[in-house]
Amino acid sequence: MSRTAQWIRRVILIAIAAAAVIGVAASLGPKPISVEAGTALRGPLVLTVDGAGRAKMVDKQTISAPVAGELERISLRPGDSVTADQVVARILPALSQPLDARSRAEVTARLGAARAGLSEANRNVERAQISLELARSEAERARKLVSTQSVPVRTLELAEAEEKARGAELELAKTSVGRVRLEAQAVAAALGDPTRSRTATTQPIEVRAQSSGVVLRVHNDSAGLVQPGSPLLDIGDPRALELVVDLPTQSAVRVKAGAAVSVDGLGNGAVLAGAVKLVEPGAFTKVTALGVEEQRVNVIVVAAGDLEKWSVLGDGFAADAHIEVHKAADVLKVPAGAVFREGSGYAVFTIANGRARLAPIETGARSAAEVEVTKGLAPGDKVVVHPSDKLEAGLEVLED
Repeated sequence: MSRTAQWIRRVILIAIAAAAVIGVAASLGPKPISVEAGTALRGPLVLTVDGAGRAKMVDKQTISAPVAGELERISLRPGDSVTADQVVARILPALSQPLDARSRAEVTARLGAARAGLSEANRNVERAQISLELARSEAERARKLVSTQSVPVRTLELAEAEEKARGAELELAKTSVGRVRLEAQAVAAALGDPTRSRTATTQPIEVRAQSSGVVLRVHNDSAGLVQPGSPLLDIGDPRALELVVDLPTQSAVRVKAGAAVSVDGLGNGAVLAGAVKLVEPGAFTKVTALGVEEQRVNVIVVAAGDLEKWSVLGDGFAADAHIEVHKAADVLKVPAGAVFREGSGYAVFTIANGRARLAPIETGARSAAEVEVTKGLAPGDKVVVHPSDKLEAGLEVLED
């Protein structure tokens, strides 16, 4: 073998050995880390306070039974329209309850006593009538004697006074008869037959709607006994609807009346436009699913824009409200998942030439999805979203 051939062979062996060393070194070195990439962009940034709400009809009214009695079956059903002063229910007078043997004996004895008292009162009337007639006769006789000057005038005055007294006694006796008669009738009514059927002349009590609206709920679907104040049905105006959103007090203090609201979570993909009408001044305590007590405030949201879209909501419907508390027209922003704490400030991992670079930043407003960057980035910079614990500055990265 010539010297030239040996030299060529030696060079080839050295190249093969170098390639093997480079391959082993590459296999032992760190592999590129797969990351999710985002971009710093300029645009609007809207901050919202989010909460669950419940729709409520403003003019809802509950119609209740004014008296005790037997309610006739209500023919109205949820969704039916009613007008002001329309009869929505009828209540028949309740039948008397049957008496047990002891109660019946007591009532019978009271009835006997009442009838005896009535008889006594009638006798008193007869006696008072006789006394009055005698007093009138005496008064007439005294007038004749006085006219002939046979007796003094004083005698006539006494006779006329006696006549008036006996007349008053007669009126009192007649009043007592009327009172005792009514007492006897009341006791006798308690002994009436509780199973008797109502007569055709029995007039039901009509319950009327106070205003126009739509039936929301019928509390009693069938006929039956009701007591005064028993709810019969709910009526409301579907055009007068508002959304009640309860927020933690820490979030409610950021909400102002008139703030724009986006309402979704209805189940049909619709997004409704609304506005804050009122932030109630009083808070209440609410226990969360984890058993933690929170102080919360009701925020009242009303329709804005196309009111017809709000017709999909009904009384008690659930919805999600997103209330604007801050809005910037043009800021530099990055995905919220790219920002993390670094020392006393914030930082992101940028991507340059296939490698991760640590970039301290200064932040401004922050929403659930985006963060405003006031210093440290430029529009178009790529950042790592949700960086893992394995990612370090200088490592090679592979964008998903």
